[in-house]
Amino acid sequence: MTQVATNVRNGKRIARISVSRSIIGGAMSQSGAVLIMGSPADRNGNLTREIDAKGIISAMCVPLITKAGMLGVIYAYFSNSLQRFRKEDLLFITSISSPTAVAIGNALLHHKSRRAEIELRETGGQKRATLH
Repeated sequence: MTQVATNVRNGKRIARISVSRSIIGGAMSQSGAVLIMGSPADRNGNLTREIDAKGIISAMCVPLITKAGMLGVIYAYFSNSLQRFRKEDLLFITSISSPTAVAIGNALLHHKSRRAEIELRETGGQKRATLH
């Protein structure tokens, strides 16, 4: 798991990121969205201990999946007890997850293609380029 983009604010200062591996792992293992709305009924024992220790009040995680497989997740959380995610928030994030996954997949494919093209140019066409 590698963090690619982050926007975290706690008042006016940048705060430390609280990543729940249980929430992310749940979304990845079930290939579906996970929503923790903030009530104890949303949680199981192990999850409660982890997110309480990290100060997470509400969280959502949506996997980014293409035909080629899982590319990552969109993960967002609140540590402020006044804010919580709702089902509508999850619907929005879920609705942008497929186009986001396709865009990331296309960018990765373009990057691999450019790398292969550069390799071919550098070797004068002597070496056969492969895309992985």
